[in-house]
Amino acid sequence: MSAPPTLHGGHFEAMGTVVSLAAPAPLPAGRQKALAAEFERLEALFSMYRPDSEAARVGRGTLDVRDASDEYRDALQLALDWQQATDGAFTPFAPDGTVDLTGVVKALAVESAAGLLVDVPDWSVNVGGDALVAGRAGGRPWVAGIVDPFDRGRLLTKCVLDEHRAVATSGVAERGEHVWRRDEHFAQVSVVADDIVTADVLATAILAGGPATLDLAVARWPVAVIAIARDGAIRATDAFRRAA
Repeated sequence: MSAPPTLHGGHFEAMGTVVSLAAPAPLPAGRQKALAAEFERLEALFSMYRPDSEAARVGRGTLDVRDASDEYRDALQLALDWQQATDGAFTPFAPDGTVDLTGVVKALAVESAAGLLVDVPDWSVNVGGDALVAGRAGGRPWVAGIVDPFDRGRLLTKCVLDEHRAVATSGVAERGEHVWRRDEHFAQVSVVADDIVTADVLATAILAGGPATLDLAVARWPVAVIAIARDGAIRATDAFRRAA
Protein backbone atom coordinates (compact mmCIF):
# COMPACT_ATOMS: atom_id res chain seq x y z
CA MET A 1 0.00 0.00 0.00
CA SER A 2 1.44 3.38 -1.00
CA ALA A 3 1.99 6.08 1.58
CA PRO A 4 -0.70 8.74 1.98
CA PRO A 5 0.00 12.00 0.13
CA THR A 6 1.74 14.85 1.92
CA LEU A 7 -0.69 17.71 2.42
CA HIS A 8 -0.11 21.35 3.26
CA GLY A 9 -2.62 23.42 5.12
CA GLY A 10 -3.61 25.36 8.15
CA HIS A 11 -6.55 26.20 10.33
CA PHE A 12 -8.31 29.08 12.04
CA GLU A 13 -11.33 29.54 14.28
CA ALA A 14 -14.57 30.90 12.86
CA MET A 15 -18.31 30.59 13.49
CA GLY A 16 -17.77 28.77 16.75
CA THR A 17 -15.75 25.97 15.17
CA VAL A 18 -12.46 25.29 13.39
CA VAL A 19 -11.89 25.82 9.68
CA SER A 20 -9.24 23.45 8.31
CA LEU A 21 -7.53 23.82 4.93
CA ALA A 22 -5.59 21.14 3.10
CA ALA A 23 -3.93 20.99 -0.31
CA PRO A 24 -1.20 18.91 -2.00
CA ALA A 25 0.74 22.13 -2.68
CA PRO A 26 1.14 25.17 -0.44
CA LEU A 27 -1.65 27.72 -0.83
CA PRO A 28 -0.70 31.05 -2.44
CA ALA A 29 0.70 33.61 -0.03
CA GLY A 30 -1.96 35.39 1.98
CA ARG A 31 -4.76 33.07 0.88
CA GLN A 32 -5.49 31.63 4.34
CA LYS A 33 -5.66 35.17 5.72
CA ALA A 34 -8.14 36.12 2.99
CA LEU A 35 -10.26 33.07 3.78
CA ALA A 36 -10.29 33.93 7.49
CA ALA A 37 -11.32 37.49 6.66
CA GLU A 38 -14.23 36.26 4.53
CA PHE A 39 -15.49 33.99 7.31
CA GLU A 40 -15.23 36.92 9.73
CA ARG A 41 -17.18 39.16 7.35
CA LEU A 42 -20.00 36.64 7.03
CA GLU A 43 -20.08 35.99 10.77
CA ALA A 44 -20.38 39.75 11.39
CA LEU A 45 -23.38 39.77 9.04
CA PHE A 46 -25.18 36.58 10.05
CA SER A 47 -24.23 35.75 13.66
CA MET A 48 -27.19 35.61 16.05
CA TYR A 49 -24.73 36.15 18.92
CA ARG A 50 -23.37 39.52 17.76
CA PRO A 51 -25.91 42.17 18.76
CA ASP A 52 -24.85 44.52 15.95
CA SER A 53 -25.16 41.95 13.14
CA GLU A 54 -28.00 42.23 10.65
CA ALA A 55 -29.21 38.77 11.64
CA ALA A 56 -29.44 39.69 15.32
CA ARG A 57 -31.18 42.98 14.56
CA VAL A 58 -33.73 41.28 12.31
CA GLY A 59 -34.25 38.69 15.06
CA ARG A 60 -34.89 41.43 17.64
CA GLY A 61 -37.19 43.27 15.29
CA THR A 62 -35.02 46.41 15.20
CA LEU A 63 -34.21 45.92 11.50
CA ASP A 64 -36.94 45.20 8.97
CA VAL A 65 -36.04 42.49 6.47
CA ARG A 66 -36.91 44.93 3.67
CA ASP A 67 -34.17 47.25 4.94
CA ALA A 68 -31.54 44.52 5.29
CA SER A 69 -28.69 44.10 2.81
CA ASP A 70 -29.15 42.25 -0.46
CA GLU A 71 -26.82 39.54 0.86
CA TYR A 72 -28.98 38.96 3.93
CA ARG A 73 -32.20 38.92 1.91
CA ASP A 74 -30.68 36.53 -0.65
CA ALA A 75 -29.73 34.13 2.16
CA LEU A 76 -33.24 34.36 3.60
CA GLN A 77 -34.77 33.64 0.20
CA LEU A 78 -32.45 30.67 -0.22
CA ALA A 79 -33.57 29.29 3.14
CA LEU A 80 -37.24 29.84 2.26
CA ASP A 81 -36.76 28.05 -1.06
CA TRP A 82 -35.25 25.09 0.79
CA GLN A 83 -38.12 25.13 3.28
CA GLN A 84 -40.54 24.70 0.41
CA ALA A 85 -38.39 22.10 -1.36
CA THR A 86 -38.15 19.92 1.77
CA ASP A 87 -41.85 20.21 2.59
CA GLY A 88 -41.03 22.26 5.68
CA ALA A 89 -38.49 19.88 7.24
CA PHE A 90 -35.85 22.59 6.86
CA THR A 91 -36.90 25.97 8.23
CA PRO A 92 -35.28 29.38 8.76
CA PHE A 93 -37.62 30.12 11.66
CA ALA A 94 -37.21 29.37 15.37
CA PRO A 95 -40.26 28.02 17.22
CA ASP A 96 -41.06 31.57 18.36
CA GLY A 97 -41.08 32.80 14.75
CA THR A 98 -37.68 34.50 14.88
CA VAL A 99 -35.74 34.37 11.60
CA ASP A 100 -32.56 32.33 12.10
CA LEU A 101 -30.40 31.58 9.07
CA THR A 102 -27.92 29.40 10.95
CA GLY A 103 -28.96 26.44 8.79
CA VAL A 104 -27.50 27.99 5.63
CA VAL A 105 -24.82 30.39 6.89
CA LYS A 106 -21.98 27.91 7.38
CA ALA A 107 -22.55 26.37 3.97
CA LEU A 108 -22.64 29.80 2.36
CA ALA A 109 -19.33 30.62 4.05
CA VAL A 110 -17.74 27.44 2.69
CA GLU A 111 -19.13 28.23 -0.76
CA SER A 112 -17.70 31.73 -0.54
CA ALA A 113 -14.33 30.30 0.50
CA ALA A 114 -14.38 28.15 -2.63
CA GLY A 115 -14.66 31.33 -4.67
CA LEU A 116 -11.35 32.47 -3.19
CA LEU A 117 -9.66 29.23 -4.30
CA VAL A 118 -10.67 29.15 -7.97
CA ASP A 119 -7.04 29.40 -9.05
CA VAL A 120 -6.00 26.46 -6.85
CA PRO A 121 -6.65 23.09 -8.57
CA ASP A 122 -6.69 20.80 -5.53
CA TRP A 123 -7.92 21.66 -2.04
CA SER A 124 -10.18 20.75 0.85
CA VAL A 125 -12.02 23.11 3.21
CA ASN A 126 -13.46 21.50 6.35
CA VAL A 127 -15.65 23.54 8.68
CA GLY A 128 -16.59 21.64 11.81
CA GLY A 129 -16.97 18.38 9.89
CA ASP A 130 -18.65 19.80 6.78
CA ALA A 131 -16.26 19.58 3.85
CA LEU A 132 -16.02 20.84 0.29
CA VAL A 133 -13.22 19.66 -1.99
CA ALA A 134 -11.80 20.30 -5.44
CA GLY A 135 -9.51 18.17 -7.55
CA ARG A 136 -7.64 15.40 -5.81
CA ALA A 137 -5.39 14.79 -2.83
CA GLY A 138 -2.03 14.02 -4.39
CA GLY A 139 -3.53 12.01 -7.23
CA ARG A 140 -6.10 10.28 -5.03
CA PRO A 141 -9.72 11.19 -4.35
CA TRP A 142 -10.37 13.10 -1.15
CA VAL A 143 -11.81 10.93 1.63
CA ALA A 144 -14.05 12.13 4.45
CA GLY A 145 -14.56 10.26 7.70
CA ILE A 146 -17.99 9.86 9.32
CA VAL A 147 -17.74 9.89 13.11
CA ASP A 148 -19.69 7.43 15.25
CA PRO A 149 -22.34 9.55 17.03
CA PHE A 150 -22.18 7.28 20.08
CA ASP A 151 -18.38 7.23 20.29
CA ARG A 152 -16.92 10.51 19.07
CA GLY A 153 -13.42 9.07 19.17
CA ARG A 154 -14.20 6.44 16.53
CA LEU A 155 -14.88 6.65 12.82
CA LEU A 156 -18.02 4.83 11.81
CA THR A 157 -17.18 4.76 8.11
CA LYS A 158 -15.78 6.92 5.34
CA CYS A 159 -16.87 8.27 2.01
CA VAL A 160 -14.81 8.95 -1.09
CA LEU A 161 -15.46 12.41 -2.54
CA ASP A 162 -15.01 11.42 -6.15
CA GLU A 163 -18.43 11.67 -7.79
CA HIS A 164 -19.50 14.39 -5.36
CA ARG A 165 -17.58 17.34 -3.92
CA ALA A 166 -19.28 17.99 -0.57
CA VAL A 167 -20.28 16.22 2.62
CA ALA A 168 -22.14 17.59 5.63
CA THR A 169 -23.23 16.04 8.92
CA SER A 170 -25.95 17.10 11.32
CA GLY A 171 -26.53 15.41 14.66
CA VAL A 172 -27.33 15.75 18.32
CA ALA A 173 -24.28 14.04 19.85
CA GLU A 174 -22.14 17.16 20.37
CA ARG A 175 -24.58 20.07 20.54
CA GLY A 176 -27.70 18.31 21.80
CA GLU A 177 -31.12 19.11 20.38
CA HIS A 178 -30.14 22.26 18.48
CA VAL A 179 -32.38 21.56 15.45
CA TRP A 180 -36.14 22.12 15.57
CA ARG A 181 -37.45 18.67 14.83
CA ARG A 182 -40.77 17.07 14.02
CA ASP A 183 -39.31 13.55 14.11
CA GLU A 184 -36.54 12.53 16.53
CA HIS A 185 -35.79 9.18 14.88
CA PHE A 186 -32.22 9.94 13.80
CA ALA A 187 -29.24 10.84 16.00
CA GLN A 188 -26.97 11.77 13.09
CA VAL A 189 -27.30 12.28 9.35
CA SER A 190 -24.54 12.74 6.76
CA VAL A 191 -25.27 13.80 3.20
CA VAL A 192 -22.87 13.71 0.25
CA ALA A 193 -23.78 16.05 -2.61
CA ASP A 194 -22.39 18.03 -5.52
CA ASP A 195 -22.43 21.28 -3.52
CA ILE A 196 -22.08 22.16 0.14
CA VAL A 197 -25.39 24.02 0.47
CA THR A 198 -27.38 21.01 -0.70
CA ALA A 199 -25.39 18.67 1.56
CA ASP A 200 -25.72 20.89 4.63
CA VAL A 201 -29.39 21.77 4.21
CA LEU A 202 -30.47 18.19 3.53
CA ALA A 203 -28.48 16.82 6.47
CA THR A 204 -30.37 19.24 8.71
CA ALA A 205 -33.69 18.56 7.01
CA ILE A 206 -33.40 14.77 7.34
CA LEU A 207 -32.36 15.07 10.99
CA ALA A 208 -35.43 17.25 11.55
CA GLY A 209 -37.89 15.33 9.39
CA GLY A 210 -36.84 11.72 9.94
CA PRO A 211 -37.17 8.78 7.53
CA ALA A 212 -39.91 10.42 5.47
CA THR A 213 -37.63 13.35 4.66
CA LEU A 214 -34.75 10.98 3.86
CA ASP A 215 -36.99 9.26 1.30
CA LEU A 216 -37.98 12.65 -0.12
CA ALA A 217 -34.36 13.81 -0.35
CA VAL A 218 -33.05 10.82 -2.27
CA ALA A 219 -36.05 10.98 -4.61
CA ARG A 220 -35.57 14.68 -5.42
CA TRP A 221 -31.78 15.15 -5.38
CA PRO A 222 -28.76 13.10 -6.56
CA VAL A 223 -27.32 12.66 -3.06
CA ALA A 224 -25.84 9.89 -0.94
CA VAL A 225 -27.02 9.56 2.66
CA ILE A 226 -26.07 7.66 5.80
CA ALA A 227 -28.33 8.11 8.82
CA ILE A 228 -27.90 6.62 12.29
CA ALA A 229 -31.02 6.13 14.37
CA ARG A 230 -31.18 6.73 18.11
CA ASP A 231 -31.21 2.96 18.66
CA GLY A 232 -28.00 2.58 16.64
CA ALA A 233 -29.61 1.23 13.47
CA ILE A 234 -27.85 2.46 10.34
CA ARG A 235 -29.55 3.34 7.09
CA ALA A 236 -27.26 3.96 4.13
CA THR A 237 -28.48 4.60 0.63
CA ASP A 238 -27.10 2.63 -2.29
CA ALA A 239 -25.28 5.76 -3.47
CA PHE A 240 -23.55 6.09 -0.11
CA ARG A 241 -22.48 2.44 -0.12
CA ARG A 242 -20.85 3.01 -3.51
CA ALA A 243 -18.94 5.97 -2.10
CA ALA A 244 -17.86 4.26 1.12
